[in-house]
Amino acid sequence: MIFKSKTVLAAVFVLLVFFAVGCAKTAGTNGQADEKPATAGDVASGQSEQKSDEQADLEQKYLKSDQGQGGVTVEALWVTPEYLAAAVLDDPNLKKQAEKNLVFEIFLTTHGGDLLKEFDVLSNVELLVDGRSVKPSEWKLNQADPHHPAGTVVFPKVLDNEPVLGENTKELKLVVKNLRDVPERVLIWRIP
Repeated sequence: MIFKSKTVLAAVFVLLVFFAVGCAKTAGTNGQADEKPATAGDVASGQSEQKSDEQADLEQKYLKSDQGQGGVTVEALWVTPEYLAAAVLDDPNLKKQAEKNLVFEIFLTTHGGDLLKEFDVLSNVELLVDGRSVKPSEWKLNQADPHHPAGTVVFPKVLDNEPVLGENTKELKLVVKNLRDVPERVLIWRIP
């Protein structure tokens, strides 16, 4: 289990509750939204309304989002030991999980239908690295909201006795297939 520490579990729970509450805000009397809904970017950057340059850099490096095709937005946060250190999340168990695996927090957002019934993460998500397809080894649903499900998907860091991320790897692609009649969505992380 990724969240063995009660402190990290509580922090993730608070962030997910804030995310859900932010998305549930209603329009104000002038027809405009009172507040913009919380996003995975808020989670990545510590949910500050005024983002520092460091928070913006952190978000740009580790958080990716698609264009919301088919009425569903997919956001993914790559949880690495470097991200955990920069985000000041000092949990040894989560750090150990991220050191042994490739870990992503996935946030889906729609305003119609039930994504919990419509989409099977384990069957429809994969990593593409240097031409190799890597299937997830674990999916843990962290937020069971039909319009805003969120969870942790884990991929092995080693496949067939070879590291998934080689020393010449330039990019990592998270591919989401068959979500709301969109055959494929690709989120890309560039590796310096």
